[in-house]
Amino acid sequence: MSDSIILVDLDGTLIDFKAIDDIIILKIFRNNRIVKFVNNILWKINLLDFFPNNGLIFSARMLIYNIFSKNSFFQTMVIYGELYEKYANESIINQYAKFDLLKERGYKIIVITQNMYCAKKFDINIVSTSNKLKYVKKNFDKENIKYVIGNNYHDDIKMAYNINAKAIYIGNSSLVKKILRKNSYNVCSIQEAVNVILKDIDENNYNKKD
Repeated sequence: MSDSIILVDLDGTLIDFKAIDDIIILKIFRNNRIVKFVNNILWKINLLDFFPNNGLIFSARMLIYNIFSKNSFFQTMVIYGELYEKYANESIINQYAKFDLLKERGYKIIVITQNMYCAKKFDINIVSTSNKLKYVKKNFDKENIKYVIGNNYHDDIKMAYNINAKAIYIGNSSLVKKILRKNSYNVCSIQEAVNVILKDIDENNYNKKD
């Protein structure tokens, strides 16, 4: 059991990334109407939980906002990183603590993200990579990965299917719900995801006794 791994996505899964991003965008760009309009459209697309997210897409988004606001792109990226670290850290710690029962059962919890700012030090270890699937295939025995918890179909759920792990989708996208495979789960929070895994473990242990 000591080699059993649970991969957990960060933004939108472990923490409410939209809430944090909304605060940061407001602080950097104030009430720039064009930025606000474009940001609302991009978030509607992002909340479909289907299209991939990575550092390149994020940088392109910030570049567009800076063109409209005439801000310094470099300065914006630095400030965003500082504010992200400030607002995300407490939330990360609070949510990560919910995995304590699973760690007591022998599971190793690995938080993995394509967020470039997470190369910085947080109070827990976070794997920051440009491509989750490639990183996982290179650095882990996929047989040991039992669950993948995430909010994005392309980055998280599809990865679970690729490595034959159980997928736990945290979100409410009707599109993603329709294409989830059997033996996948749909929950609304980290606590619900933990409860699903605990129940799964108990049922497996019960079946083994039979």
